Amino acid sequence: MNIIFFDTDCALRNKYIYLLIKLDKKDKLFFSSLNSQTFHEVVKDSNLKNIDSIIFYSSGDHYIYSDAILNIAKILGYKIHFIYIIPKIFRDNIYKIISKYRKSFKKISSCKIPDSSILYKFLDY
Repeated sequence: MNIIFFDTDCALRNKYIYLLIKLDKKDKLFFSSLNSQTFHEVVKDSNLKNIDSIIFYSSGDHYIYSDAILNIAKILGYKIHFIYIIPKIFRDNIYKIISKYRKSFKKISSCKIPDSSILYKFLDY
């Protein structure tokens, strides 16, 4: 199972989650909060529990920062091999810069509630 663990307090990630749902034509991705029971059951590495990043779980492996984004794109069928020529440290730094300022993009006072047609994609809803 491919699970994207995300925080729920950020407009940028909220829009990103719904974009991924729209792009996921083959139902390969599922979603869960970083505060969920599923997260605590699946993610055993205590170092990951304090990471300020989405965490992508796939086939027993965990990916964070730019690796999470690239592996999600790969699951969705996007050809992104050329991005791997950029050293991981640079990709991760770009991710961290965006992440650092993401909460200032737009404040949201409430989360979008998934409608019944996509509710099954949220594991802890």
